[in-house]
Amino acid sequence: MTLSVEPQALVGFARQVDRAAVDVWEIRSYLNRHANVTKSWHTKPGSSEPPHEQRPHSSLVLAR
Repeated sequence: MTLSVEPQALVGFARQVDRAAVDVWEIRSYLNRHANVTKSWHTKPGSSEPPHEQRPHSSLVLAR
C-alpha cells in the first residue's frame, strides 16, 4: 500500500489545525470570563451505587 500526500494539501490541513487551535483558545477565554462551572454529585433515587461510582453532574451558567 502506498500513501501519497500532496504538499499543498498538507499545508492546507496545517492551516486548518492552526485556526482550530485559535478557536479553542477563544472559547476557553470566553468561558473563563463569563461562565460559572460547578460540579456536584447527584444521587439517583433508589440507586445502589456507592457515591464514588456515580458520575458527576456538570452545570454551566453563562453570565450576561
